[in-house]
Amino acid sequence: MKVYDCDDPAQFESLSGAVSEMNLEGKNLLQAFAPDEILEAANRGFKPVEPTPPRDTSHRSD
Repeated sequence: MKVYDCDDPAQFESLSGAVSEMNLEGKNLLQAFAPDEILEAANRGFKPVEPTPPRDTSHRSD
């Protein structure tokens, strides 16, 4: 099982996208607990996802 740090905006965005795209909620493939920290999740057997690299916004034309 993987754990996402939802305090990290990039990881939260990644998880939100996966939940929508793969219908994880509808398939009952999510587990949530709080206010535990990533270290506590690791103690429970969860594997932290790789840190999300910062987005390259230098090419944006906003």
